[in-house]
Amino acid sequence: MFSNSIRFLLISTLLVISSVVVAAIGQPRLRIEMTNNIGPGLNLVAHCRSADNDLGPQVLKPKEKYEFSFKPNIWGSTMYYCQFIWDFYVHSFNIYVYTRDEPVCEHECIWEITKKGACRHDGSYMTCYDWKTVTKA
Repeated sequence: MFSNSIRFLLISTLLVISSVVVAAIGQPRLRIEMTNNIGPGLNLVAHCRSADNDLGPQVLKPKEKYEFSFKPNIWGSTMYYCQFIWDFYVHSFNIYVYTRDEPVCEHECIWEITKKGACRHDGSYMTCYDWKTVTKA
């Protein structure tokens, strides 16, 4: 009887692990796109990173787009944090937070970066968020 319990526990554990691995492999990539909409003549430096992936600084001319893609983790904790620099100020924002964005962004999140904050396209309307922090560069 004891060995049957151990066998059942082992098989159950293996089934859970294999379903997690299959879910991770089958997870589609999510594309993040952002457009410099801070104003005419203003270049924007965007520097985005996650806990384990630093994308490095990108310089965006007015109306220029920048995009990257990734696979959200299976635990629902994926987050990408960005710093946006212009006019000698650093503006910080979490450009992707799984719990906020996953229900809205099925395969892509499209953002406009403005002086007031980051605005996400949500179908026929936009949802805007204030900057998390603003500091002197």
